[in-house]
Amino acid sequence: MVPVILICWFLLENTPFGRYLQATASNPRSARLVGLNVRRNVLAAFVFAGFLAGIAGGAAYARSGAADSTTGPSYLFPRWPRCSSARPPSTPGGPTSGAR
Repeated sequence: MVPVILICWFLLENTPFGRYLQATASNPRSARLVGLNVRRNVLAAFVFAGFLAGIAGGAAYARSGAADSTTGPSYLFPRWPRCSSARPPSTPGGPTSGAR
């Protein structure tokens, strides 16, 4: 995985492609005004991310030695508890504010 990380670092930090992606991500409107093809850059970023996800999937397969549909959920974030029960009321004097 270290070679993949080094290649990605070099690609994003030292090439025009990396500068174009950074310009597009920071401000797409400005990138469009200076002549960058924003749609192509966004597409390239998603293709690049998909390629890296494929490499990660291949590494997970190689590490486990078998393809199993129950492998993926352990890499996901746990579900967040419902935040609506802990947030303050949106209007003063609401049902959870304690005001009568």
